[in-house]
Amino acid sequence: MWFQQEIHLPEMGRGFHLITDDVARALPCLNDVHIGMLHLQLMHTSALVNAQ
Repeated sequence: MWFQQEIHLPEMGRGFHLITDDVARALPCLNDVHIGMLHLQLMHTSALVNAQ
């Protein structure tokens, strides 16, 4: 199953920010997924994601 959706997160200042809760709120369908991969594409050139 493939699923694609564009989401928008609120602007945040410089520094490190945890976005897990923001992504989970924007994608409630993730509650039904038990195994999978989430790919995030950042549209801002100075943004970086560090996932663990």
